[in-house]
Amino acid sequence: MTEVADGPAWTLLQGAVKGRNKKYTQDSWAARKGIGGDGVLLVVADGHGSKAHYRSDLGSRWAVEAFIACAEVLAQDVARRGGDESHWPAVLAAARGLPQQIVHHWRHRVAMFEANSPADGTWPRARGAGLDTIPYGSTLVGAIVVGRLLLCWKLGDGDIVLVDETGEPFVPLYDGPELGDEADSLCQAEAWRQMRIHWQRLPADRHTAVLISTDGLSKSFTDHSGFVSFAEGLRDRARDQGLDVVQGQLASWLERAASFSGDDSTLVGAFPSERYAPTADAGRDRPAPAQPSDRPGRQPDPPHQLDTEGTTS
Repeated sequence: MTEVADGPAWTLLQGAVKGRNKKYTQDSWAARKGIGGDGVLLVVADGHGSKAHYRSDLGSRWAVEAFIACAEVLAQDVARRGGDESHWPAVLAAARGLPQQIVHHWRHRVAMFEANSPADGTWPRARGAGLDTIPYGSTLVGAIVVGRLLLCWKLGDGDIVLVDETGEPFVPLYDGPELGDEADSLCQAEAWRQMRIHWQRLPADRHTAVLISTDGLSKSFTDHSGFVSFAEGLRDRARDQGLDVVQGQLASWLERAASFSGDDSTLVGAFPSERYAPTADAGRDRPAPAQPSDRPGRQPDPPHQLDTEGTTS
């Protein structure tokens, strides 16, 4: 097996809070190191939580499970191919097939549960219809990094932010604010067709962190630029004081965000350990990341993006 050795070692960041006045959270998440050698996996899912989606907390949990099961296999394949970029077309072809695998895995998990505890109280044979996945509806946002290859998938709302040590954050797969409350969902027919893919090589000369969050965080700001500024401020504090300080304060920042949006707020991230270790001035006071506000944020030109049919934009 050829290990991909040119990537950084990672330190993980993770936090989640329940929305105000919510009985229980609809968010699920995972952050793992070690896939594909020294790689990392990040994923969040947000159950819709409406009356029609009354089992979406289970749907989001199984969305995370499905992503882990499918993405870890892909990561191991990337590692076997090594760091040679001539192998990347085959890797990207496999990445384009991942959405269908994830959806099938998720639907199988729903079907198993329905066979034992049907959502509408009737047994499938008596119901005489196909599998109803609407009660389990959930979004999904996930990423893996193996070596310096970053692959991201997104279905529905939620955010991916890339922040290097000094530059401006970049938000791949962001198309502007959502119109209304309806988002693409795993419960839709052929949901894999709506899942979008982003890939790029992480630069060797800059330490780039990867952040993934549910939309409860970004919705707490008056516009998306405020959310991007939050990511930039989080990066600054992690760079200057160390990730242990950020991890210790993350829950309080998410609590404040949740108080504005009223929604569950979840954030997971991976930072290159070499750059974001605790520093000698870790005790120095530094302002917290921008909280819900309209502070402006900027984005550089995006690198390659692929949709599920493989076209480049």
